[in-house]
Amino acid sequence: MKKLITLFACTLVCATYLFSQSAGYIGPENLYVYSGSSGTVYFTTAPSPTPSGPNGNLYQALQWEKLSSTGVSSVISMFPPSITSVTAVFTESCKVACKVVWSSSSYSYTNYINVIVENALTPGTISIGSSTVCSGTAPSQMYFTKTPSGGDGSYTYQWYYSTNNSSWIPIGGATLNYCTPTSPITGTTYYRCLVDGGAGGLPTNTITVSTYPSVSAGAITGVGTICYGADAGTLSFSTAPSGGTGSGYTYQWQSYNGSWSNVSGTNTTYAPGNLNSTTQYRCVVTNACASAYTDAYTISVLSDLGAGQITANGSMSICENGDAPALLFSTTPSGETGSFSYQWQSSSDNITWSDVSGTSDTYSPGALSATTYYRCNVNGTCNVVKPTNAITVNVIGTYAISTPQTDVSSKYCKDSSVTITITNPNSKNNWYNENQEFIQNATTYTINNLSDSIILYVEAIDANECKSQKTKVEINKDPIKADFYVDNTKIEVGDSVSFSFIGTGASEFYWVFNNGFTSTLLNPKVFYNTAGIYDVTLTVTSDIGCTDAITVKNAAVVLSEGSGIQELNNETLLIYPMPVSDILTIEYSGTSSAIATIYSMNGQILKEQKLVSDKNTMDMSSFANGTYILKVISNNGKVYSNQLVKGE
Repeated sequence: MKKLITLFACTLVCATYLFSQSAGYIGPENLYVYSGSSGTVYFTTAPSPTPSGPNGNLYQALQWEKLSSTGVSSVISMFPPSITSVTAVFTESCKVACKVVWSSSSYSYTNYINVIVENALTPGTISIGSSTVCSGTAPSQMYFTKTPSGGDGSYTYQWYYSTNNSSWIPIGGATLNYCTPTSPITGTTYYRCLVDGGAGGLPTNTITVSTYPSVSAGAITGVGTICYGADAGTLSFSTAPSGGTGSGYTYQWQSYNGSWSNVSGTNTTYAPGNLNSTTQYRCVVTNACASAYTDAYTISVLSDLGAGQITANGSMSICENGDAPALLFSTTPSGETGSFSYQWQSSSDNITWSDVSGTSDTYSPGALSATTYYRCNVNGTCNVVKPTNAITVNVIGTYAISTPQTDVSSKYCKDSSVTITITNPNSKNNWYNENQEFIQNATTYTINNLSDSIILYVEAIDANECKSQKTKVEINKDPIKADFYVDNTKIEVGDSVSFSFIGTGASEFYWVFNNGFTSTLLNPKVFYNTAGIYDVTLTVTSDIGCTDAITVKNAAVVLSEGSGIQELNNETLLIYPMPVSDILTIEYSGTSSAIATIYSMNGQILKEQKLVSDKNTMDMSSFANGTYILKVISNNGKVYSNQLVKGE
């Protein structure tokens, strides 16, 4: 642009005291303004003396004038003497001076300054890649998206920032047409550029750069308190992370053991697994802006259960069946929450354990018959059961004293009186039956009438209540038994019968055959020469003198005519005894039925009975002693008839 500068002449009106008056000096020497923009002219040296006329008075005033490039003079403004500068809008280059008026006849002009009017300046438009940055970081590069225009075409730049969008601070070294801030910001910050196109700087638009909120790691939570060695569950966020860019968080879990160290967890949850000690955990939350730490979360681990130690309140050596001492804790259980339950156990071998009735912190076993081991299973709030030490209650009297000895014999006769005596008695001597039920305390045991073999037990108990092993006492009844076998019970007169001993325990024999003969043989053979029915008695004696006897009725039946023993067509009819006292027996072996009839001697029917193929009886107890007629008629018409004698 062409600059038009015209020099003004200064007319100095001298009054009477001209030598003492001065209009002063104005500046700047060259005032650069953009077309249509305002500029300010001011006194660099004040007038002397200073006009003091009223405002608007043409006298005693300061009258600012401009001289255009065509030589036309015009008043810019007139102010009272107290106004020492003037600001005006200029559209073309000109000269400016101030007419200082003291009176109507006394005034003077200051020097003239040059007003150089440049083309109107457009400072351009600036922008930035991201208008939001992480707190504590510098913004990205700012640049012109629309370049400056106007002015003299040659531009200088100065970038500024502000925290309140009113007070602006230049950025050191930022004098290019772009700006890369290096200072981090922590809050909203404003940026602009002052562009000078030859007539002073004009600001660009303002860029507002916001900061993301600080990263908050959030809060974590978990199970709180666990049992020793238990699974710690899962740690998770009770309050989600926030701040920063608001997304893209990554996670790194840490545990504390004198210092923080990373663990394997890199997700929003973390499972520590089983823990044996109280442990603190935290999570490092990171996004594009920063990392932050959650508060530490403590998983408290209850101390491990200690079962304690048990002992006996007294001697741990007792006699058999003596009372064991009470068992109690010498060292109380510990750990967990301090609340415990108890289950006492016993064992005969210190290997296999069984629960007993004790469920408190003490236990009284009672009487013991054998050495026994004891322990207590202690259970806390975590359902972890641990046993105490095992203690041994020794039963030192278990069969320690001599077992009782008796004078029992190998066997005794039936129905005899038996007395068993202990030959080495002790303080107490307890007798028990075969079922181990107590009978008596005595040195002897008596059976008044031995009916069968029996088994007894006897034990000795000393003054300390220690017991011996029980002695089994077998009181055996002599097994002697009389019994025999007859080879043929029905014979003819003159035939023999063989008798065989089938009993037990006999060493001597005495046979009575009721035919006038006896025998001491084991298996005798006897001849019968007289018809009749014979009972046989056997008496036997054992090696200890016990006896037994048996009588077999009708052991031998000797047949002959008129003997009362008949056959009806091969059907045997055996009638006995003869004479009869009360009961008449009729053995009938026929396949058909028969009728037996008893008649009086004058032919009157006194009793009649149907016979079956077996033993039949007829009651004659009401008959008077005497002679009667017995007639048996079988269905096949065969008739047997004979006299029947009733007598004592």
